[in-house]
Amino acid sequence: MKALIVTADDFAFSPEVTAGICEARRRGVVTEASILVFSPWAAEALARASDVALPMGRPSTWCRPLSCRGRRCWDPGAGSAPSC
Repeated sequence: MKALIVTADDFAFSPEVTAGICEARRRGVVTEASILVFSPWAAEALARASDVALPMGRPSTWCRPLSCRGRRCWDPGAGSAPSC
């Protein structure tokens, strides 16, 4: 039997991204996620992940995101994330 694994990247990038990934998990689209461990929303995202039984893979990055593209998101200058 073959299985398709769908990993959602950038979990905890913003509250909106986290909500979207959780919704995709509820609908059966996403099988796991990789989390931005230095995000200020990481703790909240992990709590939401447990609500939908979302497994966490390896962190997608140890560095700051490249762009927020106008969305409310993590400001790497305000946090403790190293830059790449």
